[in-house]
Amino acid sequence: RRHRGNRSHTATENDDVDGAKESSHAQRGRGGRGRNPRNRGRNRDRDNFEKDDKDNSTDSGIRKIQTNIQGMADPLKDVAYRINCVRSLIDMCNSRQKSLAKMDRHQLNTISTSFTQDHRILHKVTVECLSKLCLHVPLEVFLGWFEQSIRSNEACVKGTLDCVLMLADLDKIPSRIIDGVLLHLGKYFEEQESAVCLPMVLPVYQKFACKFPQNFQLAVFEDLIDIMVGWFIDDQTSKRDRKRLCDTFLSF
Repeated sequence: RRHRGNRSHTATENDDVDGAKESSHAQRGRGGRGRNPRNRGRNRDRDNFEKDDKDNSTDSGIRKIQTNIQGMADPLKDVAYRINCVRSLIDMCNSRQKSLAKMDRHQLNTISTSFTQDHRILHKVTVECLSKLCLHVPLEVFLGWFEQSIRSNEACVKGTLDCVLMLADLDKIPSRIIDGVLLHLGKYFEEQESAVCLPMVLPVYQKFACKFPQNFQLAVFEDLIDIMVGWFIDDQTSKRDRKRLCDTFLSF
């Protein structure tokens, strides 16, 4: 009886231990850890630290952008320095997209000052930079910059339209960007009185008509054809420009 009693007592103790374990597991499953005020404080501190770390990363990215743009705006800086600034912005297009989303039109205009016909490499990297930036900045900022840039000097117009051509080569481009570019480019094309614009504008229409036919609505197409016919029958249009117009007609 004593042995049986000991077994019974031992079994009771084991049952108590098992019950305590189940209770502990149940409490842990219900979030017992989270109910500990000390653990709650630790979790809250960790979340705040991660949030502050992200905010600091965004702030440092914005400061770096401003530093690069100020370097490009400084007329005393040489071409090599400007190229490094632009390439640094290109690298940030992949690593600090949240910082790029806070850029404004004035900053894009400052970058556009690096468009030049005198230095091919600087012009090329600036085109690449702005074509990537336009995917990260707000749509109204990009379209405002585009509308203003195509009414600037010839180097800026060419650089801006080169950006649009590079942008068209991307696989995923928002339809709103395409519609906005076609709208502002059509207004610009209609206002021009010099055939200098033809070699810059017509390749954009050719590329967009080929890659984004769904965005060429009837109204856009009819307005474009009217402008092109007007240039074709103009006595001052050269044979070379007439050939460009014909090639563009055929591409449609």
